[in-house]
Amino acid sequence: MLRGLAAIAADHPDRLRLDVAVTRADELFSALERSPVDLVLLDLHLADDSAAADTVTRLTALGVPCLLYTSELRPVPIRRALAAGARGLALKADSPATLLDAIDLAVAGEAAVSSELADLLARDKTLAAHLSQRELETLKLLASGIPRKAVGHRMEPPVAEATVNTYLLRATKRYAELGRSVSTATELIREAIRDGHLDP
Repeated sequence: MLRGLAAIAADHPDRLRLDVAVTRADELFSALERSPVDLVLLDLHLADDSAAADTVTRLTALGVPCLLYTSELRPVPIRRALAAGARGLALKADSPATLLDAIDLAVAGEAAVSSELADLLARDKTLAAHLSQRELETLKLLASGIPRKAVGHRMEPPVAEATVNTYLLRATKRYAELGRSVSTATELIREAIRDGHLDP
C-alpha cells in the first residue's frame, strides 16, 4: 500500500502529500501525537491485526478524519469501520484519479467512495446477511471446532441445544432471504466468512 501511495503522491504533489506512513495502529497514534494530519488513509488489515473499527473509533474521538483504503471486498468489516466513523471507502484496485477524488471529498467532510463497487460494498444491504450477536456467537463457536451439542454451554450466558438450533435456523433463513441457500452449519460458516462476519 505504501509504495503505491508514494507513487501517487509523487505524480500528484498538488493533491496528495504523505506525512506519516505506518503499519500498526499504535504507531499511527504515536505519529499523530507528533504530527497532526488532514486525513488518515486506513487499511483494514494492519500488521498488528488491530480491529479497523476500533482504530476508526479512536481517530474519530481525536477529531481525525479517516478514509478506508483497502483491497478488502467483504462488506461486513467495511461497514463496521464506516459505522465507527470512517468518511468513506477507496479501493486499492480503483484508479489514482478516483482515489484522489475520494480523498478530496473526505477532507471536505463529505462521504466518499472511489467507485461503484466501493459504493455497493458500503451501502448495499443485500450483499451480506444481517446476523444477530447470538447467531454470530453460535457460528464463531462452531467455526472454532466446538461440537454443536457443546456450543450452548460455551455461550455467555449459556443456552439449551434447542436454542442453538434456533439461532442456526434463523441464520439460515437470513441467507435464504438473500438468495443464498445454505443447509448445513459448515455452509453457514462459509457464508459468514464470505461476508466478513468471521475471519477465515
